[in-house]
Amino acid sequence: MTLLINNVKYYGMNISARTECGIRALIEIAKAAKGKPVKRSTIADKQKIPLPFLTQILQTLVTGKIILSTRGPNGGYILAKPADKTTLLDVINLLQGPVMPRYCIDAGLGKSCDLAESCTLMNVWERLRDAGEDVLKNVSLEDVSGKSPLVEMGS
Repeated sequence: MTLLINNVKYYGMNISARTECGIRALIEIAKAAKGKPVKRSTIADKQKIPLPFLTQILQTLVTGKIILSTRGPNGGYILAKPADKTTLLDVINLLQGPVMPRYCIDAGLGKSCDLAESCTLMNVWERLRDAGEDVLKNVSLEDVSGKSPLVEMGS
């Protein structure tokens, strides 16, 4: 959903296709036996992700130190740290940036809203962003890979 107020676009919590595919790839890697590399083609086949698109995503995940790449006939991708130590927020921030891109509340994006000083919605946007980030920082790759039961979040 996109809302236009005084020529400022406000976006809801959108998870890009790139980010969703990245998370699905990481789930596949997390499900593998500890230390056993998963081939790119295996991830692509099991998760139905086009290989060229997956290759770009995996390169970003390697650069961002979420996964490690190993070469050779038994090579592939492994998690850089245990699955319970990488959160969905870590992955989303790497692959697409802030969870709730509201340039009126997200410093560093180089954009500003003409209504920032008098905006009565700013607090709502901040609370919404913080709630989303709170959920995502408390869900690890282990939680979504089926290796541990996902605990119901409290309200």
